[in-house]
Amino acid sequence: FKLIAASVYERLNLGDHKDLAVCYKGVATAYFWNKKLDQCLEYFFKAKDMYERLSFGENSKEVADCYKSIGIVHNSLGKNKKKSLKFLLKAKDAYELLLLGDNRDVADCYACLSVAYRSKNDRVKENEYDAKAEMILLHFDRRKTAAESSAANHKSVGIAFYCGGDDGKNKYASKELLENKLE
Repeated sequence: FKLIAASVYERLNLGDHKDLAVCYKGVATAYFWNKKLDQCLEYFFKAKDMYERLSFGENSKEVADCYKSIGIVHNSLGKNKKKSLKFLLKAKDAYELLLLGDNRDVADCYACLSVAYRSKNDRVKENEYDAKAEMILLHFDRRKTAAESSAANHKSVGIAFYCGGDDGKNKYASKELLENKLE
């Protein structure tokens, strides 16, 4: 449906519009889940470029979300780990600037960076970002019971592994829990 909506917006020639950028992100997400990663990247870049043209700026949450998603897709492609890290680090910098480093978006980005560094066999950076993600998640989950907190942390680890293309390690979370993580 989002592809149809994006096509309608484009045919109406209304120019840049936030709703069209949202449609592009939705189309990209659908392509991701269908393993059409080249098309997925195309639409995440369209969304990112539109958000930037709409004066959201490179350090906006919307653009940071696109950077994170682009980094995840590059990691899933497995072709160019440097590109994956480049975009994930851009997302991290924007999230830290905007959200002061203490937010679930920052934690998710750290978890994705941990997986990206793992795929490069950089265990020091992998553990560094894993620990950062864990600290933020523990802060948000401090009012929950130990079992609830552990389940939430395992879900984030599962999301990172799933988004990193490492399905074999995705023992923590099911696809149903992950459906909206790229949006």
